[in-house]
Amino acid sequence: TSWETVKDKLKTHQVVTVSLPTTQGSILKIRRATTPEPDHREIYEILGISEEPVKPKRTWVSTPCSD
Repeated sequence: TSWETVKDKLKTHQVVTVSLPTTQGSILKIRRATTPEPDHREIYEILGISEEPVKPKRTWVSTPCSD
């Protein structure tokens, strides 16, 4: 397998961020990786790296009041 093939297979394993607004006016942002597919898992195992490219992260954002 070439490096180009490995990159091509791994490009479908993505990190996503979801923004959830609250009734209080703040926003909860959650960032996490999608579930790895069998091809992804195999590559990560061979390379000896985690299947989770980033740790899930939750961030609260306050939105400014608009008067």
